[in-house]
Amino acid sequence: MIDFPNEECKWTWLAGLMDADSSIDFYKKPRKSGLIHWNNQLVIRQTNFDLVKQAQTVFGHGNTYQRQRGKNRPIIYGIRLCKRDKIKYVLQRILPYLIKKKRQAELLLEAIDILQKHKFNTTFDDRLNKIFLEIRSLHDGKYHASYHTH
Repeated sequence: MIDFPNEECKWTWLAGLMDADSSIDFYKKPRKSGLIHWNNQLVIRQTNFDLVKQAQTVFGHGNTYQRQRGKNRPIIYGIRLCKRDKIKYVLQRILPYLIKKKRQAELLLEAIDILQKHKFNTTFDDRLNKIFLEIRSLHDGKYHASYHTH
């Protein structure tokens, strides 16, 4: 494990890992009741398990997993952080150091602030929908097909 000399080094390191090997996700699941359930997550995927464990230590939370997509493919290790208060805590600390994922982080922080008033479910909210669409457009051409776009 890395022994960071101070807090700034720890968050700078995590920001670099997030810029390189992560996704900042925000998606919606419309309910039959007409409400919309909004979900969010930070995910880091890596072939180096030690980096994933270090990220979990820095996060202070999160579920780790491993996946192999085909016999001849490397094992991918990951960590997923889903709780809004934990995501907000992490994003606020790494935001000054992010480059590639900075806009996604800003948008997700805005969405979390809006959703704190509504818990998980809302009726249609134009600003949340715009945030959803912008975050979706910022993914490197990869977005989970199962996430609803309307």
